This record gives sequence, C-alpha cells and structure tokens, in this order.
Amino acid sequence: MIDVAQDKTLASGTTIRAALRFRWDAEFEAITVDFHRTTFGGAAYGNRIVLRGRKQQRVLGEGDPYTLVEVEGTVPETVRPGTYVCKYVRCLVPERGWVVLFEDIHDVTLRVRREPYVPPLSKEGAQFLGLEI
Repeated sequence: MIDVAQDKTLASGTTIRAALRFRWDAEFEAITVDFHRTTFGGAAYGNRIVLRGRKQQRVLGEGDPYTLVEVEGTVPETVRPGTYVCKYVRCLVPERGWVVLFEDIHDVTLRVRREPYVPPLSKEGAQFLGLEI
C-alpha cells in the first residue's frame, strides 16, 4: 500500500512524501517508486516521477509484520501535465542489484498540472456540482 501524504494533484517543483507498506522477507538497501505518464512515452523525457527511500522500519503488531519505507521525491520542472501511474516499485538488493517487487499498480496515481492548484478564497456564489447527459 502506498499512502501519499498530500493532495494527489501536483505541480512541477512540488515535493512528494509517501509511506510505502509491503511484506517481503529479503534485505534491501534502497527503494524507488516510479510513476510514468499514462499516455505517450512512458519513461521518456518529461514523463516520469521517481520517489526514493532508504530508511526502512519493520512494523510488528496485530496481524502479519510488514515493512514501512518513507519515500520522497520532487516533481521535475520538465514534467508534462497528465496522470501518472505507479509503474514499478524496485528494491536495491545486495549482490542482486535492482529487483522489481511490484509492477503496474494502476490504483496508485498522481495528477500533474502546469500551475499549482489554488483553492478558492471563499465559498460565496454558485458551486458547480456536475452535469449528467
């Protein structure tokens, strides 16, 4: 499970912090979570956001134990607007290199827009709720 610690609509330059939870018994040194734009080009220039983490914590409690890793990254200035899907979760395993743990996690997405989202200053006036045809 990946919990993003803020609104999932982001602008370039925004720092993303997330908590990654998973079960796996192997030791690892680092982890990356790669998000690729859903259309046109995958990991091509301007179509990729990467979150990285090293500090891992083994969580013991009710149920099966799991690993918790805090990952962080910045939306690059060159990133294109659109929806980004979690393409890979990879771990750096000693003597094995980078190992793909999870691939194509379509339920975890980030939306990127050109300018930062600015909430309305007040709630006065009309509020659009939708249009059904």
